[in-house]
Amino acid sequence: MKGKERLIMDQEHNQNVNKITDNMQKYENYKEQMGRLKRALSLRFYIEAIAIEYSIFEDRTASALRHAEINTISSKGNPLTLSRKLNKIQNDLSYQSKPLKGRKIPYELIEHIKSWKYERDDLIHALLSLRTTTEQFQKIAEQGNKLIRLFSNKVAVSNRYYDKQKE
Repeated sequence: MKGKERLIMDQEHNQNVNKITDNMQKYENYKEQMGRLKRALSLRFYIEAIAIEYSIFEDRTASALRHAEINTISSKGNPLTLSRKLNKIQNDLSYQSKPLKGRKIPYELIEHIKSWKYERDDLIHALLSLRTTTEQFQKIAEQGNKLIRLFSNKVAVSNRYYDKQKE
């Protein structure tokens, strides 16, 4: 088998391995990751906590956009980045429509998440090139944890609203 064919097969295999296919699996996985996040924070594994938080933000932004029937794939066929998904939530008129009222995700919350992401990116990218401290990672991890809780709650309310509109 040629290298390119093998690469394509590996990519297809990796896309299907352990793929979560139903809502119960999604719920169980989300619950497990939240438990893992809690353990990472309590054990002071801040880099692991930050990685989990970033992944949760990726998942929750995609969920919010999917429920609102807003595209989460780029024109090149790739999933949107976290920054692009946050911008869509913040700026897409169909997402920020008036009927949502208190159900929409507040602009300020998105700004806080963006700020957290930029600080996280700077810290992670500086890991080996600059002197970083445990306290810096702790600060980002604890901020991320608070933002995850707020954001997840707002996304859940927003998703329920959009789901009821489809009934």
